[in-house]
Amino acid sequence: FKEGIAVEFNDTLTVSIDALGERITAWKALDDKLVIFKETSIFILRGDGPSDAGFGSDFGQPVQVSSDVGCALESKNSVVLTPNGLMFKSNKGVYLLNRSLQTSYIGSPVEEFNSANVLSANLVADFNEVRFLLSTGRLLVYNYYFDQWSTFTNFSDSDAIMWNNSFTTVNSAGQVRREDTTFLDGSSSIKHKIGTAWYQFAKTQGFQRVYNIQLLGAFKGDHTLKVAVYYNFEEFAREYFYVNAGTILASEHFGDGATFGVDEVFGGSSTTETVYQFGFKPKRQKCQSIRFEIEDVFSATGTEGFQLTGIAFEVGIKSG
Repeated sequence: FKEGIAVEFNDTLTVSIDALGERITAWKALDDKLVIFKETSIFILRGDGPSDAGFGSDFGQPVQVSSDVGCALESKNSVVLTPNGLMFKSNKGVYLLNRSLQTSYIGSPVEEFNSANVLSANLVADFNEVRFLLSTGRLLVYNYYFDQWSTFTNFSDSDAIMWNNSFTTVNSAGQVRREDTTFLDGSSSIKHKIGTAWYQFAKTQGFQRVYNIQLLGAFKGDHTLKVAVYYNFEEFAREYFYVNAGTILASEHFGDGATFGVDEVFGGSSTTETVYQFGFKPKRQKCQSIRFEIEDVFSATGTEGFQLTGIAFEVGIKSG
């Protein structure tokens, strides 16, 4: 303390960083290093620092590890620690700084959202996910186990955090929402809707014939399955298939147990089918490319409809 001067940091307890890359936007610990982000560069600082009394600092000079990418100022809350390293949103998109201090661009599949700012980033370890809350009401989700991206909609929130091991958000009205395992969003059911990429079995602009499409998964609850079929890179569907999965798979057998011996061997709901296996035969089989949108409709409130494991095709390819 010094009379006439407010409490402040001692000048000797500071570390200077090269001015390259403009001002500091964020920092995060990675193993034994402090990673310091600027808008277009990244530095690391090693050492344990001084003691509580201010002596014995072993901080070295910050070392630059990237000169062309850093953390965007508008997305300063995007830095998150993952098992693979630090993920962050730059002015170019989402990058990873791995534990070898190498940067790689992993946000290519979701670069259409690069113009949005990241309000928060959280590791949801139970689902092997990293979730980026965007300013546009969208949630970018990266599954680091499968190396796959997806998006969640209807997130008009201001911030998010992991609280009691649950993903929790808050909006501008002060409403706090905590994620649970039901399929309800407020009072509305959450639907599955899966859009595939374009399938080109005969490569680019090749000629193919798709005889059958087969879905495999698990039945979870009463619903109608809707499959929309798109052809040749068109933006609108040409065919729709509907399957009342609840009627087919959730029906009971041999008289609901009343006729052939209560609910065991000869009847009752214990024989309800859970294997989700349906096939479709497109009317328009000849094409260059084909894709699908798969969703459940008319599900009971708060009930999961299905889990999809895979898609199989029976195809023919014509050469030349």
